[in-house]
Amino acid sequence: MSWRERAERILREGDNRDIRDKSPCEAPNVPIVPNVPGVAVLDPARVLRTWHKRLSALDALKPPACLSSAEWADLCDDAWWLYEIHGSYAVRNGWGAEGLFGVRVDYAPGGGLAQVLRRSRSLEFDGPIAHMTRFGVAITRNPACGYGLPLIWEMQTGCCEA
Repeated sequence: MSWRERAERILREGDNRDIRDKSPCEAPNVPIVPNVPGVAVLDPARVLRTWHKRLSALDALKPPACLSSAEWADLCDDAWWLYEIHGSYAVRNGWGAEGLFGVRVDYAPGGGLAQVLRRSRSLEFDGPIAHMTRFGVAITRNPACGYGLPLIWEMQTGCCEA
């Protein structure tokens, strides 16, 4: 049988060699995404609402015993500015409350990003990394800064041991 005769027969009988188009799918088309146990999926909107609620309760005129009134007022202002300007981006790039709003009483540069700002407004995020300049010195922070520190909204309730 020549190739022409085979081609004519296939055209006459129909092409039944490839039936993938006509057969139903045996298994549902489910994307392969691993389930990673222990990793919480946070809703950024819920996190931002919680931070807003906690920051709203701060009273800049009532400092905790461990901070001066000027330090406390500046810290409250810096925390609000950080939340309003960069909060949404930060939470979507892995920043948690401790990294942004953690307070270290004995060593301010070791605190969260709001405490490190100290009235500086030259802050930029590059993904999860924060870059800022304070008094001409470049400072780089990652989301782990402030880990284990009390949060600013916990300071007014008497948590000054840090």
